Amino acid sequence: MKYKILILVLIVTGAMVIGFAQNPKKAQQTKPAQKTELKSENIKAGDGHAQLPVDCKRCHSCDFPTKQNPCLNNCPRSQMVTIEHKPEEGPDAVALNQSGKQYGKVAFSHKLHAEMSEMSGGCGKCHHYNLAGPIQRCSACHSETRKREDVTRPDLKGAMHRQCFTCHRQWSHANDCKYCHEPKKSEDDNAFNYKLASYKGKSHPEYAAQPKVVYETNAKEGKVVTFYHDEHVKIFGLKCQNCHKNDNCTKCHDVNNSKLTAPKKNQHKGQNFDQIHQNCNSCHKGNSCVKCHSGAEKERFNHLAATGFDLSRNHSKVACDKCHKKNNPMDKPNRNCVNCHSNFTNGKFDHSKTGLKLDDNHKDLDCDNCHKNNNFSKPPVCADCHDDKSYPKFKPGKMSKSGK
Repeated sequence: MKYKILILVLIVTGAMVIGFAQNPKKAQQTKPAQKTELKSENIKAGDGHAQLPVDCKRCHSCDFPTKQNPCLNNCPRSQMVTIEHKPEEGPDAVALNQSGKQYGKVAFSHKLHAEMSEMSGGCGKCHHYNLAGPIQRCSACHSETRKREDVTRPDLKGAMHRQCFTCHRQWSHANDCKYCHEPKKSEDDNAFNYKLASYKGKSHPEYAAQPKVVYETNAKEGKVVTFYHDEHVKIFGLKCQNCHKNDNCTKCHDVNNSKLTAPKKNQHKGQNFDQIHQNCNSCHKGNSCVKCHSGAEKERFNHLAATGFDLSRNHSKVACDKCHKKNNPMDKPNRNCVNCHSNFTNGKFDHSKTGLKLDDNHKDLDCDNCHKNNNFSKPPVCADCHDDKSYPKFKPGKMSKSGK
């Protein structure tokens, strides 16, 4: 029996060898496909788009891309690095001289776009691969000709148009080349130079936002959120990009909107809690929901009502970051006076600055006689000297008008 099985195995193996010899193509298909690098030497003259030695999925996200819907994958910018710069570090304007057959060069307002980019991705929005040192020209990575070694990296003309189209089409809802280009037949060097010079020293105008915005929500903690925009900017020192760093250009520049309107009801429909509160949580994480949510519009910020610490006596003109050390308005500072005022010396401190002028029986006492361990964040203690007195029912002096 064993010999019969051995003979059968040899017959089957021999048949497979003969079959592969007669059909070498089939034998080749059993080998793993080798990746062909996308270089110019691997592209034959006359090859069409479909004949390129590359998997379609490398560039297209769908199975059947069309001219109207090419399904192009985004450039892998998550793997790239850029160094952020301030808008004023770059040029005010740049002449883009890569003109085509029909349209001429472009006067590009670089500084204006750099300022706007602070609210929509920063320098990396355009300079998506720029290491430390001077910013590279676009042509350093993108070829001025369309004969490229790597077709996944757009040529210079393609890269520039891809950058501009994304924003300009969104807010203009048009494909008008004349917005940036002058037709070659009417191109005038003097007019071009004048336009280029007009951008010198020009900055993006500051947007005058609504002082107060009232949001209507479905939150059970309170359906109304009152947001005082001017307070967050003037009192808490927030920059536009602190909250708007990922905004879309259409938020301000959509030609269909003459001005920004008040927030619509349920505008965050479909988003989870973290997505809705992303901007607020940078300062308010850990706060109770009722800090912002209520049943009616809230009044403006009042430091005494919100924190129990009255600024009007001696701190009304003190900058927030003098007490909130982390430059975060929601960071609770140490309320002990000596945390900031280290010069509390017996006999030299004017106690009336606290709103309480000490009487003759108390003015010569040491601070720790009333403030245990010189902890001025807690009410003074009277029981060590007085069995029948306590603060604030009895005060060791006279309160000033600014005191309580």
